[in-house]
Amino acid sequence: MKKVGKKSLIGGILALSLILGGTGYAYWTDTLNITTKATTGEFGMKFVDLGLYAQYSDEINTDGAKGWSIVDGIDKGYVESDFFERGTQYNKIAKDGSIEKYKERQKGYSNTEFDAKLKDAAPLKKQVGPYNSANTNGSDRIDIKINEMYPGYAQAFRSDLLNVGSIAAKLGNMKFTVSSKDRDASTVKDMLGIALYMH
Repeated sequence: MKKVGKKSLIGGILALSLILGGTGYAYWTDTLNITTKATTGEFGMKFVDLGLYAQYSDEINTDGAKGWSIVDGIDKGYVESDFFERGTQYNKIAKDGSIEKYKERQKGYSNTEFDAKLKDAAPLKKQVGPYNSANTNGSDRIDIKINEMYPGYAQAFRSDLLNVGSIAAKLGNMKFTVSSKDRDASTVKDMLGIALYMH
């Protein structure tokens, strides 16, 4: 039988100590991992459903009574409340043929022309109420053009304002810019008005 020396014995004890120490460390320790994913909400407001006045059923009386109208002094003095009504065709300002019919009506009285459109309009990215990407374009700017208007002239446009983002929004400021080719813009601005109805 071979005699074990002191050095071999100490080496064996050290080796055993390291093995037991490693086993004890592994047994009494653990690792916890936390994976974090954060995204920011999206803020977005869009004008949609731009149209001439009387595009909605609550603006037109269906019981035979007359709804509200724009008085223009032509013929009987006003147009019926459903003159431009275009139903749920959201990406046009009036029903087909109605603007041409109005131009024919005003011949001999005035040469006023009007138009309105959503500037750089694009389909909505999400559905809000009846408005969705399949049937509605939205924009953050409306361009209205009125040529050869006169004192007393009236025309009204209407648009809905939608929150298409994921963060609650509150209307705080709207910018209204007026330009004129042949007159001081401030004179023309005094002839225009904005009414804001929050529903």
